Parts: sequence; C-alpha cells; structure tokens
Amino acid sequence: MKNASGRDSLQRALIGFLLAAALFLVEAGWGEIFLATNQTCVATLRGIRLAPDPSEVCGSEFQIHLAASFSTGLVGLFRPEAPSAVAWIVMGLLYGLAGAGFAQLKPRHAVAGYLVAHAVLVMGLVAANYLSQFIVTGS
Repeated sequence: MKNASGRDSLQRALIGFLLAAALFLVEAGWGEIFLATNQTCVATLRGIRLAPDPSEVCGSEFQIHLAASFSTGLVGLFRPEAPSAVAWIVMGLLYGLAGAGFAQLKPRHAVAGYLVAHAVLVMGLVAANYLSQFIVTGS
C-alpha cells in the first residue's frame, strides 16, 4: 500500500472530522433529551405525596452524569455556566480535530483508536462530573 498523497490526506482528515463531529452531536442530542426527560420526571414526582426515590424511577446517578458528559463534554466540566450551544461548538470542533488526526491512520486502526480514546474520555468525564459535586470552590 502506498502512502497517501496530500490530497488523499486532506480528504481523510475532512471525512474523519465530519464523522467525529457528527458522533459528538448525536451523543450531545441524546444527552440533552435524557436530561430534559429526567427533569420532567423529577418534577412530576415532586407533585406526588408519597413519591418514590427519583433515582429509582427516573434516571440513575450514573445515567445523569453520563448524559451530562455527552451533552457538554469538557466545557461543561470546566465551565458549567456556559451555554450548551457554546459547549456543542467547542466540543464538536475538538472531537472533529481528533477524528481528523485519527483518520490519517489505516481505517481499521483509525476507527478502533478513535473509539477507544472516545470511551476513555467519556468515562473520565463521567468520573470527573461525579466527583465535582463533592468539590467546594471558594468563589
């Protein structure tokens, strides 16, 4: 197999960028839908006199932190007050750049490497989102 020319490399980078950004936007959409549904569920339970625990009926703590990680990524972790649209743009660009970089590898290695890196990042974000509720800042 010969090395990719400059044009092929640019095409691969563009395809990798678009696929990675699209994956992030799909995940962010799922995260936002889940968080909105969970808020509605919790609000409904507040109106019930002997309501069950929301974490048993609505979303579990893990699901909520996973959805928040998908929804806003690193931006939501470091700047929780930032609008979701800003987080989507920034994270879409970051995911896209990672996808463009991985796209320079052989296709099988690119897909596997990107998915492993993505899973590690998401699980790290879930852990950080969970731990952030116990960290008190002096602001």
